[in-house]
Amino acid sequence: MKPFAKLAAVIFIGALVLAGSGCRGPRPSGPNPAVAPPSSGELNPIQAWNKFLDALAEGDPAAIRACVYLHPDASESNRALLDGTIAMLSSSAALRKAFDQAYGPGQLAAQGFHCFQPGTRVSPKSTFKIDGNRATGSAPDRGSIDLVRDENTWKENFPPWEEILRDRKKEGLQTLPLDRLRLNLRAVSQIMDQTADEVRTNAYLSAADAVGVLNQRLRGQARAQMPLGIAYSIDLNSPVPAVAASNAVSIVELRGDPAALGRSQAEQIGGAIRSVMNGYFSHAFDLSSKQGRKDYRRAVKFAAGFEGYLRPEHREELQALTAGVGVDPAKAMLAQCFPETYAVDACSTVALPAAAAPDGIARFGRNMDYATFGILDQHTYLLVYHPRDRYAFVSIAAAPGLIGVISGMNEHGLCLATMEVPHPLRLAHAMPSMLLFRTVLENCRTVEEAVAFLRKTPRQMAWNLMLVDASGDRAVAELTPSGVTVRRAPDNAALVGTNHQRQNDLDSPGRCVRYDYLHDAARRQFGRISESTVEDLLTGAAQGDATYQSMIFDPANRALVLAAGADAPAHGFTRIDLKPYFK
Repeated sequence: MKPFAKLAAVIFIGALVLAGSGCRGPRPSGPNPAVAPPSSGELNPIQAWNKFLDALAEGDPAAIRACVYLHPDASESNRALLDGTIAMLSSSAALRKAFDQAYGPGQLAAQGFHCFQPGTRVSPKSTFKIDGNRATGSAPDRGSIDLVRDENTWKENFPPWEEILRDRKKEGLQTLPLDRLRLNLRAVSQIMDQTADEVRTNAYLSAADAVGVLNQRLRGQARAQMPLGIAYSIDLNSPVPAVAASNAVSIVELRGDPAALGRSQAEQIGGAIRSVMNGYFSHAFDLSSKQGRKDYRRAVKFAAGFEGYLRPEHREELQALTAGVGVDPAKAMLAQCFPETYAVDACSTVALPAAAAPDGIARFGRNMDYATFGILDQHTYLLVYHPRDRYAFVSIAAAPGLIGVISGMNEHGLCLATMEVPHPLRLAHAMPSMLLFRTVLENCRTVEEAVAFLRKTPRQMAWNLMLVDASGDRAVAELTPSGVTVRRAPDNAALVGTNHQRQNDLDSPGRCVRYDYLHDAARRQFGRISESTVEDLLTGAAQGDATYQSMIFDPANRALVLAAGADAPAHGFTRIDLKPYFK
């Protein structure tokens, strides 16, 4: 199960308007135009389609307009909408050309940006059904397109606004009001034009650096949606909203012995725990299908193997939590070891030394990326643990009901955040990874202590674990069941971690676009990286709605800067002083 599979590259204006996976193109509307009969030199629908693709790749507005049919009775608003769409497509082509010249052909698309490439052709398996002056085409993995014969030429039908709005609503897609959309089309064009100009003047160190900045300007959506989809749904003319601390996250304090910790979490957020566990597993395993239910039973059986590897204190806490919430203990156990079951190549981190910042503060930025199914992004909790006889810590919980840690800081300023790496499924032979990372925070004060602890403690699977402490010491611990490799960076460079284990290789590009962006952007701005700059870096590395938590740790000051929700950076960051919670 790979939740970040790329959407099909839908290529027509109508389908771009829908900007969704598997959307069909718009239906023809209005009366059939009066046209002359086809001539012997007329392009057939596939040839006309390929001509349209060439126009989109070249970006000439007149050539694109010549390939589109707009009903003669179309309103002025619809004409303006088409003009704005064509201008935006022209800007996209100009951006692609700038990248081709600066970094080599195909580099913009290689960075995950959706753009039209020269020479793109319709699949030979494509088919068209012609009915008078209408032609409906279907291409494998490309959606569908409706054409109109106009002036002896097949053209794509551009639908009226009312039809666009209806179809997007049917697909569950957010749509700006028409007046805002027209302004937003211009804003997306201007952002692409600005980035193209900067690329031409060598403002960036690499294609990854440039696309990361483009992603930041497009609110973290540049790799997640086509430009037109962004224009329709993300209002770039409105500022990122400021979020009050009370609204940004729910803070839950837990104190006492293991049973008290479990009972307290159940009492305070038991309803959310039941809702999330039931809803999330239903989507993750598709429990509406026979195969999904079979996969779920297999996962529950697999998870049961970890029970014998829990520490006594964690087992007691989980039992109290499960009893208090009233969920199936087997389901609760599956939640604690879900990363061992459900593989995701996601998440990004960047640890910056004090020398990187004008104020001399070492910072640690982290994006939490995962398949949320519209559920996890609604439930971010700061769990403040005061376990008896262990260090207090704060967990930015990946989901309510998890007693392990994915992102957190303890009372001594030791911070950690995980990045999953590709790994085979292995039968249980160690405690679940999230509980291993919690145990680090409960028992270690520094990066060195954490590394020593990880080396002597059995590890279930491969992970990258970014570690930063109050002194500014930082390291990526590359974990496998067989060993721990520690990767560090010099004092004049950022330390970056994503989803590949690199040993001592800090600089080689080409394995992860997010890694390359964070590496190059931090290098370009080193010495000028303030807290707001780290926010921009995280936005540039964001993966659309899958990025549901973005955070900056300030270990020396025991502070956290947090954004939460689908496309988290777009919701704004809030600074939270953790010192009062560690008392």
